[in-house]
Amino acid sequence: MAASGGYPAITPISESTQMTRTLSMYCDDDAVDGFVDELVGAFESLWEEVEHTSGFKRGVPVKVQIISADRDPLHHPVDPVLYTIQLKHGPYQWTVRRRYKHFIKLDSDLRLLWLKSKFTRRSHVPLMHLPVRLARRDAKKEQLEVYLQKLMEIEVFRNHRAALRFMEVSRYSFFDDLGKVKGKEDIVRKHGGGYRIELRLCGCDCAGCCAFCCCPCLSQAYRWTSRWLVIKDSFIILVKQETGRVSAVMLMDKEFSVMLLSPAAGIPHGIQIHNLSRNLLVQSWSDRQAREWFTATDLMRHGPGAIWTKQQRYDSFAPVRDDSRALWFVDAEDYYSAVADAINSARYEILIAGWWLSPELYLKRNIANMEKWRLDNLLKRKAEAGVKISVLIYKEIPQALAIQSMHTSTTLMNLHRNIMVLRHPDHRTQGIYYWGHHEKVVSVDQCISFVGGLDLCYGRWDNPRHVLTDLPRRRVRVVSGADECDGPDDVTTALSQHDPDATTATRSAQAPFTVVDVVADVLESTAGNSPSSPRTATRSKVTFSSSSTGGSRGGGGGGGGGGDSLKAASSSQPSSKRRRMARALSRARRLGWLTRPGASASLDMDVPFTTSTKPAVARGMSVDELTEEAGSLDYGTECELCAPGESCCHFYQFPGQDYSNPLIKDFDHVHLPLIDVVSRLQVVRLPWHDVHMCVLGSAASDLARHFIQRWNYTKLLPQNRRKVDCLLPRHLPMPDMSWMDDAKLHGCELQIVRSASDWSCGVPQETSILRAYCAAIQNAEHYIYIENQFFISSQLDSSPPVYNTIMETLAERIALAHESGSEFHCYVVLPLLPGFPGELDAGSGVAKKAILHYIQSTISRGDSSLFSRLESCGVVPMNYISFCGLRVYEKLQSKLMTEMVYIHSKLMIVDDRLVIMGSANINDRSMTGDRDTELAAVVRDTEMIPGRLGTRSCEVGRFAHSLRMALFKEHLGCSDEECVDPASSSFFKNVWLSRAAGNTKAFEQVFNCIPNDSVTKISQLQMNREEPALRDTDPQAAEELLQSAIRGNLVLFPHKFLADEDLRPPLGSKENLISLTVFT
Repeated sequence: MAASGGYPAITPISESTQMTRTLSMYCDDDAVDGFVDELVGAFESLWEEVEHTSGFKRGVPVKVQIISADRDPLHHPVDPVLYTIQLKHGPYQWTVRRRYKHFIKLDSDLRLLWLKSKFTRRSHVPLMHLPVRLARRDAKKEQLEVYLQKLMEIEVFRNHRAALRFMEVSRYSFFDDLGKVKGKEDIVRKHGGGYRIELRLCGCDCAGCCAFCCCPCLSQAYRWTSRWLVIKDSFIILVKQETGRVSAVMLMDKEFSVMLLSPAAGIPHGIQIHNLSRNLLVQSWSDRQAREWFTATDLMRHGPGAIWTKQQRYDSFAPVRDDSRALWFVDAEDYYSAVADAINSARYEILIAGWWLSPELYLKRNIANMEKWRLDNLLKRKAEAGVKISVLIYKEIPQALAIQSMHTSTTLMNLHRNIMVLRHPDHRTQGIYYWGHHEKVVSVDQCISFVGGLDLCYGRWDNPRHVLTDLPRRRVRVVSGADECDGPDDVTTALSQHDPDATTATRSAQAPFTVVDVVADVLESTAGNSPSSPRTATRSKVTFSSSSTGGSRGGGGGGGGGGDSLKAASSSQPSSKRRRMARALSRARRLGWLTRPGASASLDMDVPFTTSTKPAVARGMSVDELTEEAGSLDYGTECELCAPGESCCHFYQFPGQDYSNPLIKDFDHVHLPLIDVVSRLQVVRLPWHDVHMCVLGSAASDLARHFIQRWNYTKLLPQNRRKVDCLLPRHLPMPDMSWMDDAKLHGCELQIVRSASDWSCGVPQETSILRAYCAAIQNAEHYIYIENQFFISSQLDSSPPVYNTIMETLAERIALAHESGSEFHCYVVLPLLPGFPGELDAGSGVAKKAILHYIQSTISRGDSSLFSRLESCGVVPMNYISFCGLRVYEKLQSKLMTEMVYIHSKLMIVDDRLVIMGSANINDRSMTGDRDTELAAVVRDTEMIPGRLGTRSCEVGRFAHSLRMALFKEHLGCSDEECVDPASSSFFKNVWLSRAAGNTKAFEQVFNCIPNDSVTKISQLQMNREEPALRDTDPQAAEELLQSAIRGNLVLFPHKFLADEDLRPPLGSKENLISLTVFT
């Protein structure tokens, strides 16, 4: 019997009675039942796969039209007609080319689907009939068009894998966020490898340098495999057919090209797709298909992808965007608050890249619900809501840095499976030890991005006030539910609640008990901070003990009785509490957190008592010494956010590790976020000044594109290949922006520039940040304002040479202004000292001196310095350029203290019209491209407002002008009118230099502060410390002088400081044993 359409009749599997009888003749009943059940189960799973295959959009019709039927009997005598089929699906339109044999294959696969539906008794699936044996070509074309149109109207047919392949459709075809253009798709064979830099993809210790390496693993890494290839508007995707996961992404860039391979290449029907990162060899099934791939890829390259494939300004990877909006932030308080709101508004995706990330960082402070805005809590909340979070952080060398990226990775990935973290570089496989990823980027839904100098980590949170101290703002409470106490004087009441029957003498002997109970409390509250256990932020309480009898401090009942007094304290407690106290004390002593009375502490840091609400144990203090210091603690003011008597969670504005001073002691044990790095009672914190910006529009997507390129490149490492998925550039809808003040957004032309290379991004060396800086300096007309962490440049005769030419370009521009007689001024603001721990006159300060050497060599020391270059041209440097720093003062425990403000900004403003802001320092590490990875934004204002430059009225940009005004008012403490014209000589001399000189003189008179120009030799440092300062001899006069003389926080940079010393690392020092390029 023959079926309609010329196909043989097939008995429907649903009519299985005949089959069952036949099987019963050869098998017993159990075997038959098992066979049928197994067959039905297999078909059920296949049906589920068909029903859940994603392809065409549900409910959106597909229109089919066969627009041509071309005959080629010479090359295809059996099947000569090639049909060109045009399809429309919503806004998408594309064409496919098929021969009749492809229709037959499609029809047979769909008949099998119909057969499965009959066997499994699923919903009715109609039987399709493919037209056959039609004499006229036009009639056959019309019949095939009707056949395809009917097929596309049946949901289960059009989403079948055979139909999807016939129509060149996949799950990535109709995502609006992947572009509104449908490119060519089909199965191809691709050759492994081809990357610009091979990463030992086999995962072993072979060189992995080429496909012909002797490693036996590479025969697998470089084999030919089948992939589903998808061409999108600005990138190409390779998809694994078995899993549907993206295995590789090739972004279109300035070197993107496609080429047909000749038969001599040894790859029949082959094409080569090339970009900055990879040469991809692809083999199709025929010459026609190879030509189709070439044409489709080339059309996309010259069409939607043209914005990426052309040469960009500054030779950057990203185009100039005219439709951008930007918002600046000065200091971290406003930036952290904005990034918290942006993350909270995310609906699809969050991308975070940084040098250091602290999961326990509080993004919003001085509010009632601080825990809600802790970074890890915020990310966990969004991950639980379905947002995909990708974090890319620098993998440090633990012996050199204590930022503990492993803690960051483990902590975040333990929060939720939607959070993925990658660390890079891999030191073993790449051999990168000196350089790192220094960029700081956050992107939300690829629509809102943040770029600048601020990492989401400890020590950065600050505001323009730059306070130096952070003492408790409420009275402390006693553990175990005791009443609130004002300090050691109320310990008697507290102890009576722990042990109501204890006598006064017994309580005196039990004084160490209260500290042990506190240690138990801190162990409970911080144990959750380990990567293996959940973190719980508890609101703990502090106990101060008085070890004296009759209310006096300091006794303690004898140093040898510590163990007996502890036993006495423990014996009066319930057994469960005694065990808890014993475990807490044992662990505390093992970690070095607590010592027996009379013994010294073993941990080189200060340890707080609780989550964010307790002062720290001073280094080296015994229990008795701790009690003595606790009695003198100034508790500060009441918290304004809590009602009187209410338990307060706002004890510190800078909780735990956030209170730091890297000049005194660098960060350590950052996995314990509540540990104070320095004593709050003795050391002021180091204020942190920085700038950041928010970008909206296409430029925000460009920042996300850079992140995606780095992520996909890092995924190539063996340990990451199966750990994470590739990321794709997406056009996602804008999230809720109600948190942002639209009045602060400024319209602008914006371009993203970067420093990148093969080791960091898998691309050739890119130095677009350096090009942008030099071009902006050359084109400056009135003034240049620079804030930067370093100023190391143009030292070709030094050892090692410094190659970036920013200082040389600046000298040439100043010399040009001098020759023309025009008003032109440069303002440079730097840290007064490099931010490294150690004393300059001790062995611990070698790195600090090395950095200072290269900075001073750039500015004023040597024949190739900026000052020497200008003087050789007859220019008096101080008439055109100034170098300044920032310094503030405050009282700590009734004593005047001062500290420099650490400048961490990477900013340049030119003529109130152009801003370059990002993560790049002025040194070779950031500028040469082959070292640290950096990102920056070049902002040109398009919204202009009236202004004044060089005593003349002109138009200035809203973004650049408002940012400069905010910075000048902070640094100078002046009004808008005083700092409106930075190009005039009057402002430069009478306001900027005059105020900096006055502040410098007052600070040196009161504090004898370091650095200063009077100290030219290291031997003079100790003499300077021993010389009595006004704050010591007459504190009241010192305070009056500061109040009357200091305006703002601007001070002069000391050019002559240690000018008579060679500050380079001495021979034999560990700094000299490594490459000195790490300092430049």
